Amino acid sequence: MAGVKRERDGAVGILTLDEPATLNAMTPALLEDLAAAVGEMEHDEVVRSLILTGAGRGFCSGQNLKAFNALGEDIVAGVMTRYFPAMQALRECRVPVVVAVNGVAAGGGFRLAMAGDIIVAARPATFIQV
Repeated sequence: MAGVKRERDGAVGILTLDEPATLNAMTPALLEDLAAAVGEMEHDEVVRSLILTGAGRGFCSGQNLKAFNALGEDIVAGVMTRYFPAMQALRECRVPVVVAVNGVAAGGGFRLAMAGDIIVAARPATFIQV
């Protein structure tokens, strides 16, 4: 099932954007699941830090253009309603968030990476802003 994979290794929560076929492109469903997953990890009192990464060869390729219409006619309102909660959950998380960028972080994926406290990038990682 696509979405956000949740794991825990001791006191470390691991969240993996798990839509590798699209390089983990952003959809409202993916980001709603991410916000929920951050909330779950944040309320787990054992978790002392959080890692966010992407499955496959990319971290997040940005907006999934096939899901763009889900934002509605008022794109700003759509982003604030559907996408901002995930960014806010990462920024306000009670534990440090380490973003492990394993490939492309483009557009919205770049901004998602910037929402963490610490960024660790693999050698093939690329950061692209449009």
